[in-house]
Amino acid sequence: MQIRTRVSRVAAIGLVTLGVILIWEGPALARDRYETIDAQAFGTGTQMGANIGVTLNTNSPLQPTE
Repeated sequence: MQIRTRVSRVAAIGLVTLGVILIWEGPALARDRYETIDAQAFGTGTQMGANIGVTLNTNSPLQPTE
């Protein structure tokens, strides 16, 4: 009976450890999916001479055709 208790305890500790690792590493693995594009837009017409900063944040990587 003690062997089953010991195996159950080791299995529970292993599952909790695995869960903590997956929760901790999840955002780090998802971080590669984001892409940021910075650009400068130069105003014309009524906004002539104005420089406007533009930042595009994407949730998934852009394909080469986009």
